[in-house]
Amino acid sequence: KLQFLYFIGREGGWGKRGCMGRLRTSIAPLEQYPFVNVFKLPTFDVKRKLDVKGDATQVTDPVLHRRVWNLKGDIPFNNSITFPKDGESLMLRGRFAYLFLRGNAMKNNVIHLEVTTNNGPAVRLSLSNTFKEIKTGSTQFKVPLPDVSRWSVIAVDLETLFAVHYPTQPFKYLKSIQVCSSLSVRSIISSGLIYTHDTLPYEAAF
Repeated sequence: KLQFLYFIGREGGWGKRGCMGRLRTSIAPLEQYPFVNVFKLPTFDVKRKLDVKGDATQVTDPVLHRRVWNLKGDIPFNNSITFPKDGESLMLRGRFAYLFLRGNAMKNNVIHLEVTTNNGPAVRLSLSNTFKEIKTGSTQFKVPLPDVSRWSVIAVDLETLFAVHYPTQPFKYLKSIQVCSSLSVRSIISSGLIYTHDTLPYEAAF
């Protein structure tokens, strides 16, 4: 019923568990160690900080038996959850963003990570199953999303992705996140640590 832990970031590619040992561990900021669950930030008030659009609801997933956000609809942007809203910033400095999600392989699966960089403008990192290859622009960074038709954890190595594709604009922090249809998301975790399939925090564990 469950799938894999994928890492995105090694030279822009992605792979199953085998690539984890080849990544260099960095030290997370003390106040965000060992990880931060975005949905459980101390100052995160879902009603006030979450911008909900279209067909986005919380349901109990029949596989996980846990509450998840379920996003449906043909136009991703019109069916989404964005946090935080009103121009605020999450300021998550963990090297990795762990996305515990499931998608519909027959429809568009889209998630946007707004990244603040050093020495440059913010860059929107978009992950989607509609992308066939990596494409970079001054403020747009498109990366293919692996198959998540079953519950999967996508570990996005933000530090490496930006070091490889934006060498003059290193990763500084994750500013905001937008999850669009057609996806279901259980949790999003920011951390400076490399987790394996067996050591994932409870919020992202299978």
